[in-house]
Amino acid sequence: MKPERFGVLLGDRVVDKGAGIDTPANAWGTLAWSDTVKRKWMNESINDHTLAINMAIHSYGVEIFQLTEYYDMASVGDYREYLR
Repeated sequence: MKPERFGVLLGDRVVDKGAGIDTPANAWGTLAWSDTVKRKWMNESINDHTLAINMAIHSYGVEIFQLTEYYDMASVGDYREYLR
């Protein structure tokens, strides 16, 4: 697991970890969105993942639930490492 990849959810927005966060917070681990959100992102030409997530949260809301297990697989290499 590589927790440094995560932003954190503070209240109603996601903040990058590099922003000097000193409060315990929920890391976003699993993220899903509808075609409506995807089209909004494409139409708005959002190039920053934190900005895109915050736009979706503020436009459509967010649902939070706890995961019992999580492994960050952001690339094929991460998936191969997980399988070992």
